[in-house]
Amino acid sequence: MEAAAVQKNSNREEKFMKNAKNVFIVLLAVLLIFSVTACSSTDTDPQQDTTVDATGDAVQSENTSEDTQENKPAFGEDTSITANLTTWTWDTGGVDLEMSVIQKKYPGIKMEYAVVSSDDYLKKVQTTVASGEKLPDIINADGYWRGKLYNMGILERLDAEPYNLDRSTIFDYALPYMVTEKDEVVGVVKPGSPAGLAYSADLAEKYLGTSDPEELEKMMPDWESFINVGKDVLQKSNGSVKMIAGYDDLYQIIGYQNANPYIIGNKLNLEKSVGPAIQKMIEMRDAGIIGNLAMWSSSWHASYTNSSVLFYPCATWSIRWQLQVNDEAGDMNWRLMVPPEGGFNWGGGAGCITRDSENKEAAWIVLREAGLSTECAVEYMNKLQWFSILKEAYDDPRLSSYKYDYLGGQDIVNFYVNTIPDTIKNRTCTSDDAAIEAAVALVRTDMLTDNSITYESALKKIAEELKLTIQGVTD
Repeated sequence: MEAAAVQKNSNREEKFMKNAKNVFIVLLAVLLIFSVTACSSTDTDPQQDTTVDATGDAVQSENTSEDTQENKPAFGEDTSITANLTTWTWDTGGVDLEMSVIQKKYPGIKMEYAVVSSDDYLKKVQTTVASGEKLPDIINADGYWRGKLYNMGILERLDAEPYNLDRSTIFDYALPYMVTEKDEVVGVVKPGSPAGLAYSADLAEKYLGTSDPEELEKMMPDWESFINVGKDVLQKSNGSVKMIAGYDDLYQIIGYQNANPYIIGNKLNLEKSVGPAIQKMIEMRDAGIIGNLAMWSSSWHASYTNSSVLFYPCATWSIRWQLQVNDEAGDMNWRLMVPPEGGFNWGGGAGCITRDSENKEAAWIVLREAGLSTECAVEYMNKLQWFSILKEAYDDPRLSSYKYDYLGGQDIVNFYVNTIPDTIKNRTCTSDDAAIEAAVALVRTDMLTDNSITYESALKKIAEELKLTIQGVTD
């Protein structure tokens, strides 16, 4: 009996152990399945949310954080962006025109501006920075002080992330007016200001025998031939007609047909930079073919209608603000030509984004659309006869031609876009430009009353003045 009981118990123990083993295997299999399911990359992303649909089945929601990033518009392309931008400007009409175009695509961008004259602009920027106050989102640069503002270290670089301005899309003549001394783009010129010569067709016919621009360009391809033609005009007019109004006008042309830097290292480079213009000023004075009128003086304004001057420097903006203002009755009597030895740049205000700005994306949209869009280019042309610096804008049929009645039907797109730009040579703006212009202006003013000034004495005076105003500069 005892052996039978032991055998029975042994059988029970074997059966128990076998069942226990089977249970263990089943539990292990369940654990393995759960582990594989939890780790599978083809199943639920732990960042995703799970909801339940109406049938009670689990429904996986989209990964909204990744999707939002993928669908987010690129920098500067969000048409739903909202911002209240600020700027200082001397050209409220230009700002209003630009914003009227921009807000059609970006209605949430608003612009508040304070009027600051160009003469006071740099000083206001400098005092604001010195006091630690905040600058507007967008500030503007122009004139001879442009380089000083560009190199203050207060502006965003626009040819780098996130703006990525593409230099190749812009006319070459404009780029030197957009970069710092380190060749970093910090401004967008809007609009461009290529310049040539304007002349009275009546006077040209009378004294030169033709008013055709191409014929005149062949007649005067360089400044030596210009001087020789001027001597003939002086003789034919009994001394009453000058080729150009004065030294300011001539320097505005020849002085900016030159890409040579004013200073190399800390050494003045006057003979190559300002010297050619000074030389021609003296030659024309001695030949008697240049007037004695200071630019913007009352007598200079009057010369547009008193038949005393043949040629004037003429940028894109000059048609409206010089020719038409000074000669309202001169409709059909003015023409444009390429100057001897090529065109030049005159003006072209640029918009800049300040590092202070808390609305940099919206500010970039405004600069890009104002200066680098076809729609603003069309509006510039139709309303103000201004010219965009964006090359591809002129592929648009609306900008293929613009025949200007005031200029006898001359096509100003052909002149300012297809003809002049390739002839322009520009130097990069520097922090010293204003000081150099002021020194040269002193000589031009002296020449109005002192005929004894020579090339050598003029350069000497300019150098002496610059050594006083630019620290560390030498001859």
